[in-house]
Order: sequence, then C-alpha cells, then structure tokens
Amino acid sequence: KKVNDKWEERYRILAFYIEHDELEKVKTELTGLSADLDVEEYKHCISELETAVFILDHIKEKEEFHLKSIF
Repeated sequence: KKVNDKWEERYRILAFYIEHDELEKVKTELTGLSADLDVEEYKHCISELETAVFILDHIKEKEEFHLKSIF
C-alpha cells in the first residue's frame, strides 16, 4: 500500500516530464504486484518488482543528461 501511495504521489509530478507510456509500464507492474500480494500469489511478485525496477532504471538512463546525447 505504501509503495502504491508513493507511486501515485510521484506519478503526478513525473507525468509532466516523462513519456506516459513509460510511466504506464511501471504502473502496470505495480498493479500486478499489488494484485498478487492481495491473493497471496508470491511467486510472481519478485518478477513484477524486478520488471518495474528495470523500467525505472531504463527511464532514468534515458532521461539523464550526457554530453554525448547532445552531439
């Protein structure tokens, strides 16, 4: 619940700066994670969490400012 609440807070701000498609991918994984936790289906939780982290890392790399990204 805390993760979803924190994501909703951050989503509102991030939506101004980052593509909505990327953010929706994270939201989809977190929704699946939450649903699996509710029904105590723990074997899928780690996979969904790892996918969400992977997507967030991808967004971070994509949005970072590098001199090589200018030229």
